[in-house]
Amino acid sequence: AEYDAGNSGSSKTIDFLNGAKQKLTLNAATPAITISTTGLVVGQYQLKVVQDPASARVPSWVGFAAGDCVGNAFPVITTTLSGITFVYFYWDGTQFWVSSSSWD
Repeated sequence: AEYDAGNSGSSKTIDFLNGAKQKLTLNAATPAITISTTGLVVGQYQLKVVQDPASARVPSWVGFAAGDCVGNAFPVITTTLSGITFVYFYWDGTQFWVSSSSWD
């Protein structure tokens, strides 16, 4: 099942202990999204990021480095209104490995 993490606000912490597959709706300018690692076990996790239907939002990421991401860059989030980006995380117990793919 997909856990609904709600709206981003200006900052949001995603806790994958609530579920390995989560949905987050961006609803504030430049929200800071923190990925919690407290109690997290080795595994694969997915965050479905939904764009606000009124204005494009570009989040900042907290809890992992750009070097942990495919292409050494943070996930690219679609700026298409109501667009969806899936961000995939692999936690190895020490760091995340991250990739993303978007649908407009």
